Amino acid sequence: MTSPDRLWATVYLDAQIDRDELFRVLTQATKGRLQRPTLVLGDSLKIHVGRNDDFDEVRRLDPHDGFFHFRYTLDVDPQGETSNEDFKGAVGALLEGLWREGYWTATACQFGEELPRGGTWRGEEGAKSDK
Repeated sequence: MTSPDRLWATVYLDAQIDRDELFRVLTQATKGRLQRPTLVLGDSLKIHVGRNDDFDEVRRLDPHDGFFHFRYTLDVDPQGETSNEDFKGAVGALLEGLWREGYWTATACQFGEELPRGGTWRGEEGAKSDK
């Protein structure tokens, strides 16, 4: 059971890429490694990767709640005894790595206001998420 003060984050990720490319991007953004077919481990976080059962090619473009229909979900938890501050920094670095690649994100967590861009970015017209 997770302690009440233990942080977590769910990142909705819209990227029109296959799983191999997704794991390449995630391991690069976290300087981590692929642990299992759906788990990436970094120094400060672990990412459980899933396909979003609610993915919808059209509804994902809705500017209000389209993120519920993004292609992937990333359930992100602290790795080991990572402090809350280090975890927040690692989530921010993960998001910035995804944004550099041009992917759209929306993040649900207890500390969204502390993340760059509030954890959400929908990119520019023609971004990789929109191809």
